[in-house]
Amino acid sequence: MLRILFWCCLPVFAWGSHLPDRMAEQVADQVLNKLYQANGNFIFLKPRIEWSTEANSVAAFKRRTNTIVLEEKAYSVCRSFGKDSLSALAFILGHELAHAYQEEGWNLVETNFLARSYAPNSSQALEKNADIGGVFMAYLSGYRTAEMLPELLERLYDAYALKGKSLAGYPPLADRMASGTEVQALTRELISVFETGALLSAAGQYELSDACYSYVEQFYKGREVYNNMGVNKALYALNFTELTLDEYAYPLELEWQTRLKKPRAARGEDDLTEAQRMMRRMFLTEARTQFETARKMNRQDFTAELNLFCVTMLLDGAPAALQYYEKAELPKKAQLTGASNEQQEKLQLAVGIAWAQNNGVSLARKIWTDLAAKSAYPGVRQLAQANLSALNSQPFSTQAGSGCTLPFAATAPVDGVRLNRPPLSEQPVTLRQQPLLQMGMVTKPGSTVLTFLKNGKVAYALQRIPYGKTLETMPQGDTFVPAEGGVLQYCAQEKVLLRIMGSTLRLEEWAKVWAF
Repeated sequence: MLRILFWCCLPVFAWGSHLPDRMAEQVADQVLNKLYQANGNFIFLKPRIEWSTEANSVAAFKRRTNTIVLEEKAYSVCRSFGKDSLSALAFILGHELAHAYQEEGWNLVETNFLARSYAPNSSQALEKNADIGGVFMAYLSGYRTAEMLPELLERLYDAYALKGKSLAGYPPLADRMASGTEVQALTRELISVFETGALLSAAGQYELSDACYSYVEQFYKGREVYNNMGVNKALYALNFTELTLDEYAYPLELEWQTRLKKPRAARGEDDLTEAQRMMRRMFLTEARTQFETARKMNRQDFTAELNLFCVTMLLDGAPAALQYYEKAELPKKAQLTGASNEQQEKLQLAVGIAWAQNNGVSLARKIWTDLAAKSAYPGVRQLAQANLSALNSQPFSTQAGSGCTLPFAATAPVDGVRLNRPPLSEQPVTLRQQPLLQMGMVTKPGSTVLTFLKNGKVAYALQRIPYGKTLETMPQGDTFVPAEGGVLQYCAQEKVLLRIMGSTLRLEEWAKVWAF
């Protein structure tokens, strides 16, 4: 069906000799809506698009009317990219949408994509951040904008007859190209930092993960950044001591199998020192704040709602969580917001925990038994089985800690890299000042090596390796985190991370790790 739709639509946008005005409006609106949904911050209303036959700005954002002005000439330039037309258009619209989100640019009445100095109260910093935000939103939306940015700028300058000219207010193409190349590199860097944050959480490197998300948040304040920051804080709260305080495995929990092997605290939080109790509640409270921020941005996304339910249980107890579940009508909200079947099953996993802790053991057992037997999602099945084992006071797996069965030789060097002596970047990115946390990135033919330095000394190294093949069975890793559309597994013995997507067990990538 998708192939049919693709071939039906391709002549209309990419190859058609003439595009009706109404169709052009629909195409632009669809791209803008995709960018807006990917950003997920619905506190700001989505701008409407106003078309213009003029040729002096490419595009502009008018704050007073919340309007993005798109020039027909710029649209035609985007169409010249054929199959990449939408990616080109995504950058132009994303750039102006980023202006709409800029709180520091509240007094910027109107922007100008080309003539930056013509816009009162504008600045190079605001425009550069809009470039970054536009490319990053395009990436999150599935467009390949970063790769084509320099060529897009060149074609725009050519179409607007600005090549080789020096006009007041219009930066020369060489300057804009240099800026575009810088933005392209920085956006790729942000994408890598954002993705690596999740891998670091899976490996239990919560401080480094938090620094990654905080760095991305400086440039891009999207819903998923706050959600992931909250998950990382919650995981830290669950795992920062040597004791297992929580009997059951939460859908947002990371090291569920490792924590089941830790000595169990007989009295829960009562076995912690006062300082440890305060630290645990501080992390959970910060996580709740991040989830509430993410939910406020987009009340049509169920991810933050699910995480809030789990943190409410951890902070306020099962009775309060069940009351929240009923009052907020979470099952109904899941359906209305279009939550995936996997998310709805994760909600049932969490509800089972609440009942198990509130005199509803038989109901919890039924929920988890059904999910363990019938769920199509490997991550859901594993969490359900783990909670059933905890309910029956049994160890979850006799294989825990015995290693993962991997379809490749994890010890063999990839690209000649040995992580105990990782290649160091000449220009590491400063993620945080206190303590000084930096990340270096070195690209190899078949992998990417990321090195993390703390106060100038190498603290952690990670090598990401694409794979793209389907596994026969789910590896029994030592750590596990449910992720949107898949799971992350960590095999401690092999020092390997696995990013497994979908119910088909497709291993998208794996990563070697080394702690110093």
